[in-house]
Amino acid sequence: MFEQLAMPPYKHLTVTTGEITALAGTALVVYLTGLYAYRLLLHPLRSFPGERLAALSEWHWCCHAKDSSNYLSALHQKYGPVVRIAPNSLHFSDYRAYHDIYSPGSKFIKDRHYYSSFDQDECLFARPDPQLSKAQKDVLSPLFSRRAILKLENVIQEKVDLLFSQILVHSNGPIDLYYAFRSMTIDIITSYCFAECYSLLTYPDFQHPVLPGMDSTIELFWVVLAFPFILVVLPWVEPFVGYINTDVKAALDLRVRLTVQVDKLLKDPGSLEARKERQRFQNAI
Repeated sequence: MFEQLAMPPYKHLTVTTGEITALAGTALVVYLTGLYAYRLLLHPLRSFPGERLAALSEWHWCCHAKDSSNYLSALHQKYGPVVRIAPNSLHFSDYRAYHDIYSPGSKFIKDRHYYSSFDQDECLFARPDPQLSKAQKDVLSPLFSRRAILKLENVIQEKVDLLFSQILVHSNGPIDLYYAFRSMTIDIITSYCFAECYSLLTYPDFQHPVLPGMDSTIELFWVVLAFPFILVVLPWVEPFVGYINTDVKAALDLRVRLTVQVDKLLKDPGSLEARKERQRFQNAI
């Protein structure tokens, strides 16, 4: 009475690895094409002069960041006082722009992408929100008032005297004044802010490993800016950095040393009671 209908055989849907790869590749090409077209033709900064590659990607700036001073000078000579150096970045050669952007009360918001590359989200320097920055600045301001700095005069004088004595010791040969003054600066900062001088000034020829290490980390910053995912894997690769670059390891070791010192003070605030540095640490922490 009822006729059984013949059903077509069921076939499993199969997708090969090659097809998935081709689909992903096509999607990537479409995405990048649309992104680059937007940055060149529709972006709010499209009308500003600059290198075409700079408008497309942060990678272009990353390649020139190590020699940024000379590179920027050449760009301004070629394109004028305002140059587009990255998809979302302009550089100004007119000093008046500095006062407009960085003057007290400025309404400009820090670039979150740029400052997040420092991996210091809670640092005053890297906070993009003006209100949060102001709140943190108000806490730290007493540490750098005229009265506080005058109390620091003896520390500064001590480091200046040590600098000159070290220069006299090495007076028979060339002296790297760049590292000499940086050594003095770090010794002053660590003495005042952490109550523990790291004695870079006493290192032979002012060549403490942490100084070139800081230079290397600055170069690494531009790489992180172009490839933000590096920050995700960095905690796992830090222990192996020393085998690749001893200079960077010295800078990372300094950060670890400071972190350990602050953690100890947080766990035992009473250790500050008998120290003259108590107020500085309380304000900072």
